[in-house]
Amino acid sequence: MRYHISVSPLVAQGLLVLGLVFLIGLWSVGSSRTEETFTDDIGLRLIAASNVIATRIADWDDTNIRVLNQVVRLPDMVSMEGPRQVPLLKSISDSYDWIFLSLTTTPTGENVARNDGQPLRPYDDRAWFQSVIGGAPFARQLLISKTTGKPALVLARPIRDGAGRLIGVVCISMFLTEISKAISTAKIGETGYAVLLDEKNMVIAHGNPANVRAALEDFGDHPALAAVGADARPAVYSLADKKVVAFARKRPQGWSLLVEQDYQEAFSPARGG
Repeated sequence: MRYHISVSPLVAQGLLVLGLVFLIGLWSVGSSRTEETFTDDIGLRLIAASNVIATRIADWDDTNIRVLNQVVRLPDMVSMEGPRQVPLLKSISDSYDWIFLSLTTTPTGENVARNDGQPLRPYDDRAWFQSVIGGAPFARQLLISKTTGKPALVLARPIRDGAGRLIGVVCISMFLTEISKAISTAKIGETGYAVLLDEKNMVIAHGNPANVRAALEDFGDHPALAAVGADARPAVYSLADKKVVAFARKRPQGWSLLVEQDYQEAFSPARGG
């Protein structure tokens, strides 16, 4: 016995529509998962690049700290006598290309010795000096150098005598262009780069040294710093009329490290590019 099921054209049309909706739903879910997967992959790439650059920065910073730790233990430095300190200060700048100035001060900020032969200047107005005199074991400050008139990063630490009394301060000053070279060699595709900011969101180093300006640059209103969750997964925003994907993370020094890449390049694998 044969059974014939009769389906009206209206019902058939409805079933066809439901089928299309179902298929579109499956495609949408699959497409969403694919986009999410690519976004996760991009995040992993940016995080990996950030970790490599962060390691370089940490090594560079540690080198500077070790230089100061070693020099303050030497008898000639502890003497707080200018003629005895000058050769030590010169040896620092001669050994490390990025250090253009090294100097010492008394606890009142009077300049005792310096490596460059320039006239002695008072430094009691500098935040790095005040921080060390206030008890900090190390102080960092991004500033305009009194010596060159250009942006520089200063690292300072106290000089103590055998009894542990603070008898002076030693500091080293570094050009930002030289610091930028430490991170500029890390490639993030063709368009990616890194930017290092201090605790006030001023630019310390730029992945493209050509972008390091002759004045201090404030990144306080940079979209990556305001993007919620940019320290966990990449954030997407427009920068100078260009769509950018970025990742931002704090460093132990209180600095922030941004890694950015053009959106088109970052997502090109998702488009088969």
